[in-house]
Amino acid sequence: MAAADAAMERLPPGVYFNPSPEECVTDYLLPWARGEQLPEMGRYIHEQSVYAQGPDALRRARAPGTTRAFEPKWYFLSRRNRRGGRAVATGGTWAVEQKQRVLLEAGGDDGDVPGGTRKSYGFFVGKKKKTPWLMEEFTAGDSGGGGEEEDSEEVPVLCRVYVSPRATTDEKRAIFGEDGVAVDANKKKKPERVVIPADHFDALKNLLTARVSTGASCCP
Repeated sequence: MAAADAAMERLPPGVYFNPSPEECVTDYLLPWARGEQLPEMGRYIHEQSVYAQGPDALRRARAPGTTRAFEPKWYFLSRRNRRGGRAVATGGTWAVEQKQRVLLEAGGDDGDVPGGTRKSYGFFVGKKKKTPWLMEEFTAGDSGGGGEEEDSEEVPVLCRVYVSPRATTDEKRAIFGEDGVAVDANKKKKPERVVIPADHFDALKNLLTARVSTGASCCP
């Protein structure tokens, strides 16, 4: 799928992808680091360094996951240099906003819990100008080649990138355009819109056609 097409792909109504921090580590980061196949919803997690481009450029070419409140979040699997900084190649820096937090303690009854951590960052440009972009970086203690407890220079990470819930309407409009804000130019709430994939209409047409051909009622 081309990058432009991937950016337009959206989850159908009623379906969302917003894994918990623990699920980010156990269900997606660890399998990827070990070379295992990701679950089906893993198609919303992209193999791409968050340090190659700024967050707005990254999100334009890749489909996001979505929360129940229709808030988009982008997921990236990458390997970062353990001793390197978090400067972005095209400009800007991810700076620590919250200290590292332990998500999963290593151990467990069978010794199969690898441990996991989360650290939060904010994106800054220019002379330390803060933007509304935030990132959570997840790491695992046993990632099969590069965890925090190993000697490798590279650490497998899963990064969740999103716009701050505290972003102003103007900041959201600057990033997403008019479709990304809940109020119009007169500060009146706009009616909610949900984008329904075209194949949903085709499926409904086929269902109705089948019912008419068999003489079945279209309604229960």
